[in-house]
Amino acid sequence: MNAAYFTLGCKVNHYDTQSIAEKMACMGYEDVTKKDIAADVVIINTCAVTNESERKSRQLIRRLRMANPNALIVVTGCYAQINPEQIKASTGADLVFGTNDREHIPLAISKYFSVDASESSNLDKSMFPSSRTRAYLKIQDGCKMFCSYCIVPYARNNISCLSIDEIVSKAKALEEEGYKEIVITGIHLASYKHEKYDLADALKSVADNTGIERIRLGSLEPKLLSERFISRLHCIKDKLCPHFHISLQSASPAILAAMNRHYSPEYYMEACNRVRENFEDAMITTDIIVGFPSEGEKEFEQTCEFVKKAGFSHVHIFPFSPKKGTPAASFENQVPNKIKHMRVDKLGRICTEVRNEILCKLVGRKYKVLCEKHEDNLSEGFSSNYLRVKYHSKTDDTAAVTDVKIVGHEDGVLTGEKLIDLQNY
Repeated sequence: MNAAYFTLGCKVNHYDTQSIAEKMACMGYEDVTKKDIAADVVIINTCAVTNESERKSRQLIRRLRMANPNALIVVTGCYAQINPEQIKASTGADLVFGTNDREHIPLAISKYFSVDASESSNLDKSMFPSSRTRAYLKIQDGCKMFCSYCIVPYARNNISCLSIDEIVSKAKALEEEGYKEIVITGIHLASYKHEKYDLADALKSVADNTGIERIRLGSLEPKLLSERFISRLHCIKDKLCPHFHISLQSASPAILAAMNRHYSPEYYMEACNRVRENFEDAMITTDIIVGFPSEGEKEFEQTCEFVKKAGFSHVHIFPFSPKKGTPAASFENQVPNKIKHMRVDKLGRICTEVRNEILCKLVGRKYKVLCEKHEDNLSEGFSSNYLRVKYHSKTDDTAAVTDVKIVGHEDGVLTGEKLIDLQNY
């Protein structure tokens, strides 16, 4: 039998889908996500961070039901946790699992088809592909920060963390499967704490005890990036990717307070400076919400000016979406949708200008690129500081780390040439 997997939302969701897919593979299910054939099982990992995320989740479930009328449709994720009855009633899903019981999905599917999951231990793992690039390793779940706009703490409010031994064991397993890079993720990574160990301890343990070439961090909170924390990360800079995704959301002090975000724009900029002082060629990416209640032109311009100074290599921009069940949904002075979209467009243009300025300065630089796909003599992957790079290659470099010289950029993507080809020219 076979299965197809679809994911909406954050890196944690991608990790959860990956984990489910690996268990399904060990039960003998072929992954046909990228193949043009009908699936026996369709697993959809949903998101509920905004109203738009919920709409897209419903839309995806319905579309996949229509495309796979005979398949078992399984839905999980935050939307499934918050609105399971709505999913069952309106989408045609067969099985719905929230975030707290998704580990039961493979067994439930086995029971549905009367397949003995215990037989999975007899499968020859060599039958599954070993060419791997980036994997997600979730070490923490849950959030109790309760930002005023966010539904996630209501869906995942129990904090749980893997032990250091569990983290190292999982990282070694990914290394043995051939992964070159792992992304350490969590719903709120700053909350990682197990016994006496914190996030810096977990990262150092992976760096010291595995052969993983690249360790990348998921989304971080500015308050985490103290001088002491950054100096501890500096000790593993040979393996830790110099890419930091630091959530901003707004650069207006008043809006940050209304969002229940516990830092100032000044502190955020200091955190960025500490990162750049300790990691050569570091790139910083972020998230920004525009059109939050009471955001006027003054507050929006504060964010625009901050973006110009901060030098983000990429920004995820979201128009505020009043999420039922969160405090911000009932705040006064809601911003009209027309103004939100105008601000998204304006900030997007600023971010593009900033990104192009950064990319222009990188022409002539040399990067090690982990290739993720190859087609028509063109390879594509990411540098350690999370810049997308395309380069010509007659050989398939997928899952290989290749030295590339940057020669230009196009549509926000660096273009380059393989150093080995330039040397042989």
